Amino acid sequence: MVRLKILSGEAAGREVTARRFPFTLGRSPEAGLQLVQRGVWEEHFRLERDPTHGLRVTAVGEATTRLNGHVIRESRLRNGDILEAGEARVQFWLGAVEQVSLRWRERLTWAGLAAFLVAQGLLVGFLPG
Repeated sequence: MVRLKILSGEAAGREVTARRFPFTLGRSPEAGLQLVQRGVWEEHFRLERDPTHGLRVTAVGEATTRLNGHVIRESRLRNGDILEAGEARVQFWLGAVEQVSLRWRERLTWAGLAAFLVAQGLLVGFLPG
């Protein structure tokens, strides 16, 4: 899960979670993160999964995109990177990992062990003594 924290403008402090990729940032209502600050294009940059390098950011068209203060066309993202689109500043973070509940597996294991012990007890009871 990817988190984007808005650092500038009226929405400063707001966090957005990117769950589907490619994820776009821009002025357009269809963008995953819509920002209407000066200098932000309709579709400014895109976050994409890259099988070899993790996540990468790609500037769309001729939009000027900065990563940690450096103008980029495309680059790999690292935890804590700051992306700039016009006057908008956004910080990239990897979200907290949520642990999946294993409760049903644990109950199934205990039920299997109980069934095994009952079967063992029945076998011992039927053995000639």
